[in-house]
Amino acid sequence: MRGYRQMVERSVLETAGPCALAASGDAVLTFWIYAVGALAAYSLSWGVRARWNVFVAVALLGAMHPFWIEQAAVASGRWTYTTSMPIIPRLGVGLWPFLQLPVLIPLTVAVASRYALAKRVFAAETQASG
Repeated sequence: MRGYRQMVERSVLETAGPCALAASGDAVLTFWIYAVGALAAYSLSWGVRARWNVFVAVALLGAMHPFWIEQAAVASGRWTYTTSMPIIPRLGVGLWPFLQLPVLIPLTVAVASRYALAKRVFAAETQASG
């Protein structure tokens, strides 16, 4: 984890715990963003209909959360960046943590949508064949 000053000197095993915790938080944020979309759309399956507006919505929501988290963590001194972390001008947050959720959440929705579609097609073919 060369981008964070607190992780530079640590071994892979020493960073595994904090990184696993951060990944768990990202998973919770992914479910949270999906739940917000479901409430707004009045439909639990809103993300399965993979349209451009679904991807834009989850990408925008996915960009807001890491921005707030990074801002709060840097401001509180919880972590600081090294020179190897590109910083977004005017926002003052690291590029890689900022881009992670806006890229991964739409990708997750796309994969889940494809899986749900394949499952429906398989069920329809199985039912039709008898």
